[in-house]
Amino acid sequence: MKRRGLGWWAYQPYKYLVVAPALVLVTAFFATLVLILSFFTNARTASRRAAVPWARVMAWVTPMRVEVEGRENIDPHQSYVLVSNHQSQYDI
Repeated sequence: MKRRGLGWWAYQPYKYLVVAPALVLVTAFFATLVLILSFFTNARTASRRAAVPWARVMAWVTPMRVEVEGRENIDPHQSYVLVSNHQSQYDI
């Protein structure tokens, strides 16, 4: 059996006491926001406007580190396919 480090044990209460409730509350808030905004604008636009702040809040609540390499090489007038390299259980 694999030995768990102190960081793993310290994260378990945080995961259930902070991350799980935050996921529910933040998702409920942004889902409600999308429903309200969809009456005034396109539903796709409303959901896209809410997705970015939702993801940023959830990345802040969870101990997630995001690195972007090569951002200076992006031309804003061109289309790209972005690929992420997952190092853990998190997915896009």
